[in-house]
Amino acid sequence: MVTRVRPLLLPDESPVRVRRGRPASRWLSWGAPIAAAALVIAVALSLVLLRQAGGPQPRPSAPASDSPAAAAIPRYYVELAYSGSTSSQMKAIVGDDRNGRKIAVLHPTATQNFYGVTAAADDRTFVVMSYDNPNPQTTWYLLRIAPYTAHPTRLTKLPIKPVVAHVSGLALSPDGRELAIIYRTATTATNAKTFLTIYSMSSGAALNTWRMDGPQNNEIGQDGNGVGLTWVNGDRTLDFRWAIPPRETSPGKFVPGQETLRALDVTAGGHDLMADSRQILQFPTWVTDKQTHTWTEPCANVLPASGGTVVCGSAGGSDVSGVEARVPLSYSSYSTATGKPLRVICRFDGPVLNASLQVLWTDPSGSHAIAHLLIALKGVKVPGGDKFGVVGGGRFTPLPGLVVPNGSVDNAGGIAF
Repeated sequence: MVTRVRPLLLPDESPVRVRRGRPASRWLSWGAPIAAAALVIAVALSLVLLRQAGGPQPRPSAPASDSPAAAAIPRYYVELAYSGSTSSQMKAIVGDDRNGRKIAVLHPTATQNFYGVTAAADDRTFVVMSYDNPNPQTTWYLLRIAPYTAHPTRLTKLPIKPVVAHVSGLALSPDGRELAIIYRTATTATNAKTFLTIYSMSSGAALNTWRMDGPQNNEIGQDGNGVGLTWVNGDRTLDFRWAIPPRETSPGKFVPGQETLRALDVTAGGHDLMADSRQILQFPTWVTDKQTHTWTEPCANVLPASGGTVVCGSAGGSDVSGVEARVPLSYSSYSTATGKPLRVICRFDGPVLNASLQVLWTDPSGSHAIAHLLIALKGVKVPGGDKFGVVGGGRFTPLPGLVVPNGSVDNAGGIAF
């Protein structure tokens, strides 16, 4: 018999980052009798509950796919979508990727608008970012979900101090204890400052802040995870996208800009965003083919995994309006050590007007990913050609469509697993 469990309470934390060690071994000397007694009580209670329980209870429908790849991915997600037109507010929708069901819909207040979401690793804990119109500031809310219960969602404002800035990325740590935010402030074209701050989820305290002064024209937040900011290697490293803008070497001559990925070891301390982080990958450049009038971008959408692996979703299409073309479209993993491809996770063939392969989630090894393919086909209205599913081992396993199949997941902060 399945019963409802009280939501997990986050433990208090000290505003100083400390590596979490292993429990003391002497616990075993006095903890074993307690554990044995607890086991006996648990078995007794289970027998009583089974005896009192009636017939079989209703349960959600079976997953759409029973493949091992589909079974290993997160089941629940939060997707942001416009309530009406693109000028209206964005609502947060909780969905089930196994059966395509919409579990809950959360609407912001009349003066607010959701515009970012991130998830922990437990498939039940999310953080939603909200912009307040009367006071131009950003606030954050803890969203806990209990799917298929009488009260499937609980939204609680976090004690993190609001910021008046352009917030371009957020990432909840896998254990749900810390929230990383990257944002930029500026009052003129030359006094911009970029900050990356880690906050305690329980106290709201800023645990550390890294800063870079000066203008920076990069646009963070175009990844499938919506943030361009990702925790990897447990809770020790933050990877973030960083664009190096073009620069003029002589009158009329420019060095092209570069898209890069940087890694910040958050356990090492420091406060300088550039000096304390290191570049780990330079993305392959945009390629055009004048003979076939096509273009491709191998790493248009990027999501880091752990262990020095990055999953790239490509983009491409025809330069000729209304003409379909065959372009190399694939999900591939890259090594941050060499900058070269490791393996092709899945390849897609067929003529397209244009396509963008979004990476919404990846496992730690970078061998499987949740994929959303935004595909424009001749004579087919969007989203007629779009696909949603799991890629891995050269296979694409389709899942039921997203609860809002309008392509909004490619917006910054549009979806989180």
